[in-house]
Amino acid sequence: MSAGIKTFMQKYDRVLMFAICLVALLLVWHPLFQNEFVMWDDDFNIYENRLIRDGTWLDFWKNAYMGFYIPVTYTIWDATAYLFGQDNPRPFQVLNLSFHFLNGVLLFYWLRWLARRFIGESTGYPRSWMLALAVLLYLLHPLQVGAVAWHSGFRDLLSTFFTLSALLLLFTCRSWWTWGLAVLAFATGLLCKPASVYLPGLTLMLAFALPLATDRKRIFWWSGLNLALAAVFVYVTRTIQGQFMIGLDAAPLLDRPVIILDSYGFYIRQFFFGGPLSVDYGRQPGRLMEWGLYWQTLPWIAGFLLALIAIFWRAWRPAWIFMMLWLVPLSPTSGLVHFNFQRISTVTDHYFQPAMPAMCFLLLFIFWRLGTGMQARRLAISLSAVALIFIGYRSHARIGVWHDSETLFHSMIDVTPFSHSGNNYLGYFAYRRQDWPAAEKYFRDALASQPWSGIASGNYAYSLIKQGRYEEAHLVLRDFLKDPEFFRLNEVHRHVIAMNFLANGLALANLGRYPESFASICRVFEFKPEQRDQNDATDTLRKLQAQLNPQNPESVTCPQPVN
Repeated sequence: MSAGIKTFMQKYDRVLMFAICLVALLLVWHPLFQNEFVMWDDDFNIYENRLIRDGTWLDFWKNAYMGFYIPVTYTIWDATAYLFGQDNPRPFQVLNLSFHFLNGVLLFYWLRWLARRFIGESTGYPRSWMLALAVLLYLLHPLQVGAVAWHSGFRDLLSTFFTLSALLLLFTCRSWWTWGLAVLAFATGLLCKPASVYLPGLTLMLAFALPLATDRKRIFWWSGLNLALAAVFVYVTRTIQGQFMIGLDAAPLLDRPVIILDSYGFYIRQFFFGGPLSVDYGRQPGRLMEWGLYWQTLPWIAGFLLALIAIFWRAWRPAWIFMMLWLVPLSPTSGLVHFNFQRISTVTDHYFQPAMPAMCFLLLFIFWRLGTGMQARRLAISLSAVALIFIGYRSHARIGVWHDSETLFHSMIDVTPFSHSGNNYLGYFAYRRQDWPAAEKYFRDALASQPWSGIASGNYAYSLIKQGRYEEAHLVLRDFLKDPEFFRLNEVHRHVIAMNFLANGLALANLGRYPESFASICRVFEFKPEQRDQNDATDTLRKLQAQLNPQNPESVTCPQPVN
């Protein structure tokens, strides 16, 4: 290598590193721009969001929307839709990928500070190539696809951006105004997604490893202040989500340690050995304990801890940093407290994103253990390159799973055949194609997965009605509509209960049991039906009135007024 080239590379090594990371990112992620919106929250979040369509973005700041108070995220989505169109997924994909790259840039500086402070204090460590490999691990890992390829995953990416910004401002700067900016960044992150609530706990734990008492005192004060702010957001979030968690029973306290260990073991397995990826892993607390699924993951915890002991032997401070970077960010979604997504699964890919910097830090420490000699450098680069090519290929392939809704949900039941969500959505697509037997099969499987699911029972009955199997449809719904537990567990979505009464009424009407049909359809209006169901119920009632009293149909009325 000539002296001129060597000088150029030394002078612009950081620019070259970011350029290499950007090129690698585009090579792996370019299939993203062929994807469409999916019916996995993208509908009510973005392309069917009436507040975005009406341009009333201030409402996102005044009130919660769909169980979240994340006005910063919705404001950016609103602005993107205003500039480029609400039905066009491409600008939202550019938004996701841009912030994913920016998070990689912020991670570079955060890892560099951590490594210089807690791993190698010698001049020149860590080298830029080490940081480049760590950042590439972050940018290309398949577990990131769950956030980046999912348009609604922007809230995770944006929250990560402000969380990393707060960490850098707090730990790398020493002026009061930058600490104030760190508070602002943390608060903004909470307004993007409240999952970043872990940050004050993380900074508090990291402060114990700081060598200087003055630094520790500063971090303690900052952490204490923001713990109070985090507590406010926790209270607000729990209050907002409370109405969506009706019928979701918290796991018993004695079960929660097992659920937490299973979460950490599951992510270890997924990160290092790339088990089949899915949006829905079906690891609900009840199913996890009843089926003993935790035996699949607890050995991974034991093996990983033994490996960590060997890697960090006699290096307690880096070990502490790694454990805090790994354990604390995952704690809000580990099963420590119950949350709404546990109806589906305690674990999912995008929940691991806040803990991804821990794995990058671990890689930097392994590089340090190998040494900085030429032979060690070649070994580290060679092994890392092979690993990055492998994970990049897996991510490249995984992006295609998010191409459209049907592709996503077929992938979901390939990994989790008993997935309630996957089967229910595929049943919807089959129903829309008028493939009644296929719709019946998917809805039956969805109901078997969650026997209390009103949406599965109602759709299953409709698929039977379309095949002329009216008695079967009525028998499916009869016991549900007499069971108080069914009403309790579906209280969150009352319109689903209305749909079940309507389907039952239609089945009874086709059986000629008009009084029972009339009584069932009258109950539709007690449960806030969707407009389509309300119209169908009103039309059917008029026909039944004519059947029950041809001379004076208006004399046949419901106990409840029809609005």
